[in-house]
Amino acid sequence: MAVGIFPISLGFDQCYVLKSEGVIAVDAGFPGKGEHFAQGLKRASINPHDVQLIDLTHGHWDHIGSAKDIKNITGGKLAMHHREASWLEQSIKPLPPGITLWGKVFIGIHKLFMPLITITPVEVDVLLGDEGLSLADYGIPLNRLFSIGFRYRNLDRYGEGIEFFCPDLKRCRVDPTREPIYTPYTGEKGSTLMAVAEAPSASNGVGPFCGGLFADVERHLDMKASPVNLVLHFVRHKYGFIPHFTDVVKCGLAKQSDRRLLKKRFGNCRERFLVNEIKILKPEIILCFGRTAERNVNKVLKNLPPGKQEVKYLLHYSRNNNRYHKNCDKCIFEIWNGQLGGARAVLKNAAKRACPHKAR
Repeated sequence: MAVGIFPISLGFDQCYVLKSEGVIAVDAGFPGKGEHFAQGLKRASINPHDVQLIDLTHGHWDHIGSAKDIKNITGGKLAMHHREASWLEQSIKPLPPGITLWGKVFIGIHKLFMPLITITPVEVDVLLGDEGLSLADYGIPLNRLFSIGFRYRNLDRYGEGIEFFCPDLKRCRVDPTREPIYTPYTGEKGSTLMAVAEAPSASNGVGPFCGGLFADVERHLDMKASPVNLVLHFVRHKYGFIPHFTDVVKCGLAKQSDRRLLKKRFGNCRERFLVNEIKILKPEIILCFGRTAERNVNKVLKNLPPGKQEVKYLLHYSRNNNRYHKNCDKCIFEIWNGQLGGARAVLKNAAKRACPHKAR
């Protein structure tokens, strides 16, 4: 069964009309391009009312801008992934932060013009999941698939460890023989707390490929006294449930002396993965273990729509030095409790006193 493809320019982007036994439109281009769409259908000798579906590939403003106009012209149903439907229904115009220098410049220029762009909100009729959609019901012998990253799959399937692929491994010069990749842990369903650390250690981290429920951290590597386990036990005792846990950087760092490379890894992982984790999990409280984790989380939140996330800084759980008695679980728990209680002098005082829990 042949499928005819008719491109219609709607700004810098194209809308594609697919015609077989039925007719659908793919994407809606820039705002205010409804008349261009109607003229494109006329040139292709397609009756507007034959268009049964307007399939929006993703929620960027230049792909959904004329969605309401096209729906009014055709009477077709709007289909969009459920995670981004609110962008159209609430006229939200998020922009990726940009990773490379050119990307940051490009996004910076976009931000100057965003106040001038208006997307008319309209309700999405068909909410799509990660499984995609068969277009056969609309007379098109094709399947609509999503090219989604590991992050969506891993966070949606609680308790299942999934090996994932990161497209930046070569760019970040990751050595897979020395720097294994670490997936995040999910907490209990409905958990509103997320714990974020800086980066796993290649020698004593909690991976590799250990994604699953955070409660299973001991089962994965039998690390009953692991530093990460301190986080699990502390939060479970403090808040009464199992939190989500992730690192900003996903690959185990075998060598941290190359500061430029380290900065690149933090930037890539933050913009590609951490931002999606926060979007999907929607935490109300984010506990940041270490200043680097806190800085990266705040950078992500600046580029997301305003929410009710409360970011709290806690001392890193590493036991690499004894300045704050980090070799004593009771001491580190007392420090964390003090920080959460708003005791600003807790770190200064802890550094001065001797550990009271060990025999002299």
